[in-house]
Amino acid sequence: MNRSVSLKSLPYFGVLTAACLVCCLTARADDISFEFNTPGVLPSSQGANYASITATPEASAFSASGGILHENTNIFPSDVEAAYITPPIYNAAWDFTLDVSARVISNLSYTNGFGLEGGDATHRREVLIVLENGQVLVRNSSGNNTVIPVDTTGAFHNYRVAAPAGFAAFDLFVDGNLRFSGDPYVLNASNPEFDTVEWGDLSPGGGNGAIDWDYIRLTNHAPTSVPEPGAAALFLGAACTGIIVLRRRRRA
Repeated sequence: MNRSVSLKSLPYFGVLTAACLVCCLTARADDISFEFNTPGVLPSSQGANYASITATPEASAFSASGGILHENTNIFPSDVEAAYITPPIYNAAWDFTLDVSARVISNLSYTNGFGLEGGDATHRREVLIVLENGQVLVRNSSGNNTVIPVDTTGAFHNYRVAAPAGFAAFDLFVDGNLRFSGDPYVLNASNPEFDTVEWGDLSPGGGNGAIDWDYIRLTNHAPTSVPEPGAAALFLGAACTGIIVLRRRRRA
C-alpha cells in the first residue's frame, strides 16, 4: 500500500525577519541548530514557524522541558496538523547534512516525522522520513515509501540525511549506519519550493502520534573551490528585501 504524504500539505504561515533568524545560528554561519535546553521555549521562538491547518494551538501539541521538545498529538480526538517549518536555511547547490535526534513514544501515523525540500529552478526535490513504532518510512524517488525496520522507541536515535551538492541523491544513516541510499522524490517544477526543513505532525490526514525531539541540526557548506556567501548572509539578504512568506501548500 502506498502510504505517503507530501510536505506540500503544510499551510500558509507568516512572516519572519532577520532578527528571528539570528536565534538559531550556531558556531559557524552555515551551521544551524534547533536545541531545546530552555524550558518552555518552543521552536517558534527560535526562528521556525509553527504550522497547523487544523488551528491546533502550539502549546497544546508541543512542550519543551529537560532539554527535549515533546510532541503529542495523540491527545486530540481527531487528526491534526502540528508542525514546524523553517525559512529558507540551506542552499541545495552545496553539500549538506541534516541530523535529527528523536525518540518515538507512540506513533502509527504515516505523516509524523521530518523532511526537507530544496533544489533549483527546474528540479524541486523532497526527502520525507516518517518515524513510526518499530520502523522508518523513507519516501523514495517513485513517491512511495521504503520501509526500514528500526527500534524507534525506548531510546533516542540519530537520523542523518546527507546529500552532495545539487541534491540529486541522498543517504540516510541511523546511528551512523547507512540504511538507505537513493534519489529524492522530484516535485512539480512549476510549484517552486523553498530550501526548508520541517518536522512534527506534517499533515492532518494520516493520524496522530507522540515523538520526543532532542535536536535538529543542519550543516551546509559551500564547495571550497567556489567561494559563495555564507548561509547567514543569504538569510539576512532575503529578509532585507521584505518579508518571507511561506505559501499555503496543498497535499500531493
